[in-house]
Amino acid sequence: LSLPNDKYIQDCCSNHEQSLKSMLLSGNVCGLKLILEDMIGGALQLAGPGLAQFKSCDIPNEDPTRKYKCLAQCFHIKPDVNFLHMHTTAGVLRMRDRRTDSGNGPDNNDTESGSIFKHKGKYNLCVCEPAAWRSSGRGHCPKRKPSEANYVFEAVTSLCKNLAGLSTASGSTSSFLASKCDMPCKYGLQDSSSIK
Repeated sequence: LSLPNDKYIQDCCSNHEQSLKSMLLSGNVCGLKLILEDMIGGALQLAGPGLAQFKSCDIPNEDPTRKYKCLAQCFHIKPDVNFLHMHTTAGVLRMRDRRTDSGNGPDNNDTESGSIFKHKGKYNLCVCEPAAWRSSGRGHCPKRKPSEANYVFEAVTSLCKNLAGLSTASGSTSSFLASKCDMPCKYGLQDSSSIK
């Protein structure tokens, strides 16, 4: 799990004033990207020597298991605790998901299938999401593998854009918010090239 380094954030996606969504909607994009950089890059620093064997999970319901050889970095949209935390998962033997709401990849949330918001009813908000989700404003994914140089930079932008897609009901508003995620910030984002 990755936690924010020096600021309390309640969650990723609620309307609470201390959420990542609120930071994005209020225009605090650089503050948001700094938090995401710390959480994404910090987890990769602890990933161990086998990181190079993993791609990003990018297919609907692809779990970060040994079978798929993919890594997922995700927030639960409706977390179990009121403290922002990111799950970084790769190489597990199996994963319990679907109806139990415990998957850690780009999973559909079956327990919300009856919700009027089911077009956004994915269980997680992830760094890498399937391109098939692009019609809802999500579906962005870094081009680089997690072990490659500049992955963290791409991952921050991708997660910011996926958050923009989740945060709005309108496609045009989502696109406008997502464009803000490309905004350059005055700090240097981590380079994962030193991660083995």
